[in-house]
Amino acid sequence: MSTNIFVYGVLQYDELVQQLTGNTFQKVSAELLNHQRLTLHMEGWSDLGVVIPSPDSLVQGTILLEVDDAALAVLDDFEEADTGLYMRKLAIIRLENGQEAQVSVYAGTQKAREHLDGEWDEQAFVSKHYATYKDEIIPKFLKERALRLAEQSDAEE
Repeated sequence: MSTNIFVYGVLQYDELVQQLTGNTFQKVSAELLNHQRLTLHMEGWSDLGVVIPSPDSLVQGTILLEVDDAALAVLDDFEEADTGLYMRKLAIIRLENGQEAQVSVYAGTQKAREHLDGEWDEQAFVSKHYATYKDEIIPKFLKERALRLAEQSDAEE
């Protein structure tokens, strides 16, 4: 089974998604309807983009097409889906041809709303934090995830 995911922040960069999942996905441009993209600002973190519901607002982004279950599990873990600041939910997007569709998106949870601070500055993220994600944050996440999965596997035996 596969899932289409609207991405608008860290996951919109092919290099980072490939590093996380080992895959490159086909992409199409789209707008997320009835949401706005704000800055998640937390002490000790880089400022990240987060979407929250907002009537009559649009967020420009990209849809990763046909994300397989293994890659989706990695992305869910990376986004701490359903346990942290983001959750994966269904939302409506509009494609460039005007067609609307339902896709998954990682949106801010109630916990994230406590840390919102204005519109997300993508250029600032790229210039200040992209390299840190590529060289430090993602490798550390992947190493810790592999250890956690190995421990879970050992515990099940």
